[in-house]
Amino acid sequence: AQKVSADALFTQAQIGLTDQLGSMNVNRNISRLLAQYQSEVTYTTESRYLFHDRQIPDNFSDRIYRRTLVNLRDAKAILDAKVVAGDVLTKTKANQLALINIWAVYAWHVLVDQFGNIPYTEALKGAENSRPKYDDALTIYQDLIARLNDAISKMDPDYDSFGSADLLYGGDVASWIKFAASLKLRIALRLADVPAANSGTLVTQALATGVFTDQAESAIWIPYGIAPYISPYYQAFVLDARKDFCPTNTIVNLMNTLNDPRRAVWFTQYPVGSGNYLGLPYGKAGSSNYRSFSH
Repeated sequence: AQKVSADALFTQAQIGLTDQLGSMNVNRNISRLLAQYQSEVTYTTESRYLFHDRQIPDNFSDRIYRRTLVNLRDAKAILDAKVVAGDVLTKTKANQLALINIWAVYAWHVLVDQFGNIPYTEALKGAENSRPKYDDALTIYQDLIARLNDAISKMDPDYDSFGSADLLYGGDVASWIKFAASLKLRIALRLADVPAANSGTLVTQALATGVFTDQAESAIWIPYGIAPYISPYYQAFVLDARKDFCPTNTIVNLMNTLNDPRRAVWFTQYPVGSGNYLGLPYGKAGSSNYRSFSH
């Protein structure tokens, strides 16, 4: 039987996290609802902050633990067991391990942002420990910073990493250093009101390493356009022909007030051809007529 490669596991870990964060599935990601970008047309439970009927918190965390962190754990184990010789292979392996660590930090960062205290030090052990303890959120954040520092110190941009198996940067290590520093900056901002975290020092360190300064540097994966790797909006509104969401009056009214030119790209006019945009009120208990609002 063939053994899976660390490259394949790293790719799947990237897909797992980006897919979860971009998903519109109300069973596992309701971020667009909570931000009031979208409002529900028929099934309005989540718009009214009732999250547990669909076990959304469980589904959200399960996707990240299982589809991202487990794959990264296994990829690291494969590389740790791999014996290499020579400067090029040694540096490449070090870069690969650093990328795994950085992507894992991002996944853990998402989880602790969402839930606060979570299973961390005892997580991912399977049957060895089916009831891991919950670690303190601040302690986790501080460890994530330490892991980013370690990864940054071990990367060498003159050598390769995962090549085309890296869907975000094509294996470009210099871009990953900037991603890691930007992630460090983001976590530092989360800790801004915690004196013991020394967030000001962390911000200074991140800026010294070099953070994102242009949108083109962002870590973005554009789906292939072939199922199952397609835009969640295209999946929901075109392939599935769903009529579950309309833009909220929260964002539409704000953009109307600002005469925001992006409306013509983001929304349909209502009535059609009127030049007007109408959002669906957020948090309604009953269903609404999909055709009575912008889409």
